Amino acid sequence: MTPASTLLRFFRENPQLESHFTLLLEDNVVGANDPTGLVSLARTRKLANARNKVVQYVENQRDTMFREYDYLVMADMDGVCGGSDSSLSFDPDIFKYALLDLKEQWDVITFRFEPYYDLWAFRHKEYQPENYFYGKSAKKLTSETFATKVFQNVSWPDGLVEVDSSFGMFAIYRMELLNGTAKYSGSEKGRPRNGDRSTQDTPDCEHVAFHRDLRERMNARHVLSPLIYCVGDPGYKPLPKTITSSWN
Repeated sequence: MTPASTLLRFFRENPQLESHFTLLLEDNVVGANDPTGLVSLARTRKLANARNKVVQYVENQRDTMFREYDYLVMADMDGVCGGSDSSLSFDPDIFKYALLDLKEQWDVITFRFEPYYDLWAFRHKEYQPENYFYGKSAKKLTSETFATKVFQNVSWPDGLVEVDSSFGMFAIYRMELLNGTAKYSGSEKGRPRNGDRSTQDTPDCEHVAFHRDLRERMNARHVLSPLIYCVGDPGYKPLPKTITSSWN
């Protein structure tokens, strides 16, 4: 089940909550990879443009339409959380835990997958400081080694890993971060490309530039949670009842 269909079903089943959410969509942003199998510059620029439109719309309405909103959720609407079982989707308790119990520990929060697939958006000072495909330390991490390195000393469920960038289909941002200082970009200029500084633009994940701006200009705390919110993920496990019962 896709996030889009999940949200629509959620609103239909809970009409009393609809006024607490605003769903913004930007369509027609899909682009093909280049013949080498790497990510094309045209594709990353399309994605950056689409996300910038959404963020700019929110920023322009901060003092009116969104004046009482606390968070922006950026989500890819083509992901599937149920795996082979299309009836499965998100575990809302995972998000509730992040927003209630952990809210003082982050400004940007993303979540784990197993195996972790979004190394393109991932940056970590030790494990992957550069562009996954084009940097001189390309493919330093793999989906298989990610868990043993990044999460090796992280407690579950409350441990958080401080990162420079991460996404994985879903990220939550504090609304006060959105003041026009951060922009998505689908390319790098003058950054190392396989050890050689090129004057040409190099494709990069659009999230990396946005998250770098938030860190450098807003001192944002960006964390990756060990919690898995997709019920269909092989590593998923629900929160202990001792936690969820405390919300009642």
